[in-house]
Amino acid sequence: MSNRTLVSGMVRIIGLGTGVACAIYSHIQVNKLCKKVEQSVDDLADKTSVDISEAMVQKAVNKTVEREVGKAVSIAVQVISSEIQSDIRSRVKTAIKESYEDIEGDVKKEVTKQVENIDIYKLKKDVREAAKKAVVEKFDGELDDLLDDYNKRLENVSTIYESIAKNITKKETTFTIL
Repeated sequence: MSNRTLVSGMVRIIGLGTGVACAIYSHIQVNKLCKKVEQSVDDLADKTSVDISEAMVQKAVNKTVEREVGKAVSIAVQVISSEIQSDIRSRVKTAIKESYEDIEGDVKKEVTKQVENIDIYKLKKDVREAAKKAVVEKFDGELDDLLDDYNKRLENVSTIYESIAKNITKKETTFTIL
């Protein structure tokens, strides 16, 4: 017999037992109430000379019984519901704990096996490539600005050299050969 079947059977038995106990309790409470009402009615009848029909008395008794039975049933339902919820929570926690203990070793073995199979060199290479791409994307705009500045300065240097070259060629250069 599996644990699930055993647990299910136990929950049903507990629920049935609790229901029977609540029904018995309700029945006892209703009987006590009926006796009190009857005693009160009898005492009232003995002390007073008012003539009340049996139908009116019975109607009052029935209303009181219905009201009290409704209260007792409502309380019993709340008690049973609370007990069943508590029992279900407890059983679920136990089942989860048992399942965890059953699979914990297998999970550890599988994770260890997967970690052992990792190619560290390939992983390093992949990480470097991803880092390079991230750096290029991050600094792409800033590098364009640097390139523009470099090109402007290069143009200025070219202009200076051209000016120097023109000045040198304008002057007559005399070479003496010895």
